[in-house]
Amino acid sequence: MKKGQGAVFLTISLLVITITIILSLSFFWESSTDRKNELRLSEDLYVASNAIKLGKLYYDTSMDYSVFQAIYNVAKNGGWETQKNELNTDENSIMDAIKKKIVENFEKYAAKDYSFLGKSVRIPPLENAKLEINKIVDGVIKVKAEGNKNIYFEEKVSTPMERRNVVMGISSTIERAYESDILMLHYIAKNFMDEVNSKSIYCGSLSDSYDETEERTGFVGKKFEVRKKVEKFSKSDSYCQATLNITVSAKEPKLLPVFNGTEVSYEPVEFKFKIEVSS
Repeated sequence: MKKGQGAVFLTISLLVITITIILSLSFFWESSTDRKNELRLSEDLYVASNAIKLGKLYYDTSMDYSVFQAIYNVAKNGGWETQKNELNTDENSIMDAIKKKIVENFEKYAAKDYSFLGKSVRIPPLENAKLEINKIVDGVIKVKAEGNKNIYFEEKVSTPMERRNVVMGISSTIERAYESDILMLHYIAKNFMDEVNSKSIYCGSLSDSYDETEERTGFVGKKFEVRKKVEKFSKSDSYCQATLNITVSAKEPKLLPVFNGTEVSYEPVEFKFKIEVSS
């Protein structure tokens, strides 16, 4: 091989080797970049999947606390949505009041979307949603709720090679049974009021310090207590008038986690109302 030809061959060989190295490095870089993009997308999907599951847990837990608070408040209000002195004697009206309070409470507890590791999960409101509340048996009520849309997550995931719109959703339907004494408490309170209306409490036998508790038996032998305490009392030779605070409670109550007006604590459900007696 001539000297000139050898130099050309060497040059071509070096060029081929150089191109081969560049192509190899380019292939490795592209493969590595694709792998990183796949990993990033997988991580985003994994986090989003966990976020939507935790968002559903947040939704369900908000519903639980909304039900507990509704039961507690309606009983404390004498069976009404808002505070009233007299007893609500209509069970259907009481169930409607609980339903309205559930929606009101849920709007407070789930007012914001749920966030997990930077992923925001949309929580649908219960406003104008399907909400059913029914008595299964005495001591158990069933609540079924459905938001006006699914619990969902949506985010645009961008990589140097592509852009994807990641969307995930899960049903906002929830159906649960809750143990509660509220309807049995109402039954005891209503029977007590029937007795009051038949003049079972004689005003003349009361005093400023009157405070008595009597035991009553409800369904399946469960024990309840009715406390009668004088709030106002006036008496003369010809006239007697008294206002009594009535509290109906279970002797062994089931405690619920609620806000009692001062702090969050475990509290019993108690039916409270007032009665007027005179003679």
